[in-house]
Amino acid sequence: MLKTNNTSASVADAEKDDYPGRAYFVRHGESTSNERNIFAGVLDVALTPYGKLQARRAGMDIQKKGIKFDAVYVSHMIRARETCEIALDVSQALRSPDVPIQIDYRISERSQGIFTKRNKNLVRLALGYESFEEMLHSHNEAPPGGERITQVYSRVAAFYEEQIVPRLQRGENILVVCHEYVLEPLSVYLSGLPPTAYKRLKLPNAKALSREDLVKFRDYESSGVATLRKKTSDLSTMWAIALYAIAFLLGSFVKAVSASDGIPSNLFIAITVQLPLL
Repeated sequence: MLKTNNTSASVADAEKDDYPGRAYFVRHGESTSNERNIFAGVLDVALTPYGKLQARRAGMDIQKKGIKFDAVYVSHMIRARETCEIALDVSQALRSPDVPIQIDYRISERSQGIFTKRNKNLVRLALGYESFEEMLHSHNEAPPGGERITQVYSRVAAFYEEQIVPRLQRGENILVVCHEYVLEPLSVYLSGLPPTAYKRLKLPNAKALSREDLVKFRDYESSGVATLRKKTSDLSTMWAIALYAIAFLLGSFVKAVSASDGIPSNLFIAITVQLPLL
């Protein structure tokens, strides 16, 4: 049974900077789904060349920290396993060659249901910003057939309590390589907060974050200024896509109803390119 939130607060307090055991968390490098800006979720996709470069940078970051790991946990998904393998190859951060790399399905990415393989911006545009945010980033909502944040919170908290805490108590160092929608609820749990406190964070790819780093990142990204910045960015992207679509359709229509020779190419370009800038 999952421990209460009071217990989670005590766990978060237990892992201080002077605690002998340390845990580091890495979101996988850029995947082909990130590159295409589509929902991946349970879709098993690989890293892009840039994602592999990010994984190497994560390895150099770990090497710079000078930490050696007694245990490694990774999601079963290719993008996480590739990131883990590359980062460990670069960092040579295993305490011994016998340290196993353990797959745990509780740190696999959140299922996005029917949104899987769909373009994020087009889904946001179709649903409208508020409905999109409610369905994707409310703690108790999910796309049809998808997984709620409360469900991810429960499984990742259980993973942390059962696998990570005992090792930290023994003074061991642990590496966890997984996914954005796993680390975000985990950051809430490690802050001693319930799943109702969840907010979208946009975690960076392939960066080794300690527990303290993860909690601080959550605190900053949950602030009003950061929330407004994310909303402005999302709305700008959403409306840019809509305006480009309108401009293209308008330009195509004008060209179709013009004389047989069509309208001058420079006028067509002006309509399709300049209209979104108005």
